[in-house]
Amino acid sequence: MSSLLDRLFANRGALIIGYSAWDGDVIMEALRRRMLGQTLPYNVYFFCYRRANRDSLPDWFKDHQNVRFVVPQEEKPKTSEPTVVRAMTDVRLDRAVPATRLAAEPFTVDRGGEPTLQARDILDALIQRLSLDPPELVTDPLGFFEQQLRNASLPQSEQDPYSFLSVADKIHAAKAPQLDHGPQEQAIAAELESVRNAIRRSQYIQAVEIASAIELSVLKPEEKGDLFRTLMLVWIATKAPEENLRVIEQLEKVHAALVEPARSQLGKDFARVLGDKGVTLSQLNRSEDALVVYDDLLRRCDATEPALHEQTARALFNKGFTLGQLNRSEEELEAYDDLLRRFSDATEPALREQVARALVNKGVRLGKLNRSEEALAVYDDLLRRFGDATEPALRELVARTLLYKGITLRQLGQPEQATTCLNDLVRQFEGSTDLGISEAVRQAKKLLEEQRGPESAK
Repeated sequence: MSSLLDRLFANRGALIIGYSAWDGDVIMEALRRRMLGQTLPYNVYFFCYRRANRDSLPDWFKDHQNVRFVVPQEEKPKTSEPTVVRAMTDVRLDRAVPATRLAAEPFTVDRGGEPTLQARDILDALIQRLSLDPPELVTDPLGFFEQQLRNASLPQSEQDPYSFLSVADKIHAAKAPQLDHGPQEQAIAAELESVRNAIRRSQYIQAVEIASAIELSVLKPEEKGDLFRTLMLVWIATKAPEENLRVIEQLEKVHAALVEPARSQLGKDFARVLGDKGVTLSQLNRSEDALVVYDDLLRRCDATEPALHEQTARALFNKGFTLGQLNRSEEELEAYDDLLRRFSDATEPALREQVARALVNKGVRLGKLNRSEEALAVYDDLLRRFGDATEPALRELVARTLLYKGITLRQLGQPEQATTCLNDLVRQFEGSTDLGISEAVRQAKKLLEEQRGPESAK
C-alpha cells in the first residue's frame, strides 16, 4: 500500500473525502514524503466534515501551498439579547431520515446544529458537475467481467491452466438468454435500468420523471418491489421540500400497486416515507394536510408490530408539534399523552428519545397555558427518567429541561430553587462541545448572573 500511494501521489492531485487524516498513518506518511520541501504539480483538496477538523491537522499539511480546504458554511451567529434566555421553545419536528443530499447545497448540520459536510453530498456534487457516466460494472456486469478476464489472460499460445479465455467465452454465452426476452419485457427492463442509471449519475429528479412514466400495471410483482426500493434511494437523497414531496407521491403510487408479500415486507419503509411526507407538508406550510398524513400513518401502523413502533412514536410527536403550531393546544397535549401512554416504558433508544421529546414539548405547552405547576411535574418526570442518560440526544433534552425548569421556577417566584436547578445544569454540562447543550449552559449562566444582581459583577 505504501508503494502504491507513493506512485499515485507522484504525478496526481488528490480529493480527500471522508478521511480523518491521522498523523502517522500510511496515507498521511505518503503525503508527507511527497510534500515536504517541494511543490506539487496539482493541488490537494481536503474536504472537512467540520470546520474545526482543519485545526487538528499537522502543520506540514495544512500550511502547504498546494493544499486547499473545503469546509462547511459558517454557523449563523446566535442572538444574545436578554429576551432569548427567557424563551422556552419546542423541540422541532423529527424526520425519519436526515434531510440532506442535493448537491446544490452540499452541507447539512449535525444534531447539535453545527454545519457539516457529508461525503455523500460531496460525491453527488462531483458526479453532477462532471457529468460522470455509471461504471460498466453496473451497466453491463457480464461484459465487464468478460473483458477483465480477456485482458488478464495469457495469449492462447502460452499455458493457461485455468482456461480463463474459456471462462470468458462462457460469460459471453450467458449474455445470450437476455436477448430472448420479448419487446415489452426488454422495454420494461430498459426503463427500470434508466431509473437506476439516473440515480448512479446523481440525477435524482430525472430518476423520478422516468419512474413516473412507467406503466405500473405491466410490471411483474418483483419489478414493482425493485422499483419501490430504487425510489427509496431517491427519497433518501432529495432535500428540497417540493422535490421530496414529488418523490414521496411516486413512492405512494408504487406502494399501492404492490401485492403481498412485498407490501408487508416494505411496510416499515413505507411508514418512514409517510412520516416524512407529514414533515415535508409542514415545511410547505400545509399543516392541515400534514395532520391528515399523520392520522393515516397511525391508522396503518399496527400497534402490536414492534418494527413500526418507532414510526408510530415519531408520527405522534410530529402530530403534537403540528397541532401546537396551529394553536390547538389541548389536542397537542392529547397527542403527547398518547405517545407517553404507548411508549412510556420502552427501552429502545429511538423510543426513549421520542418519549423525552414529548415530555419537553408537553412541559413547554403547559407553561404557555399558565399551568406552571403541571409543567414542573412534567420536567421532573423527564429528569427522573433520563437524568443519567448518556445518549447525546437525551443529554441535550435533559440540559434543556433543567433550563426550562429553572425559568419556570423563577416565574413562580422561587429564586432559590431556580438557582439550584440552573447550577445543576452548569455543573453537569459545562464544557460540552454539543452546540445545543452549550447554548443551554450559556443561557443558564446568564440567568444566574441576573439572579445574583449587579453587585456580583463588581
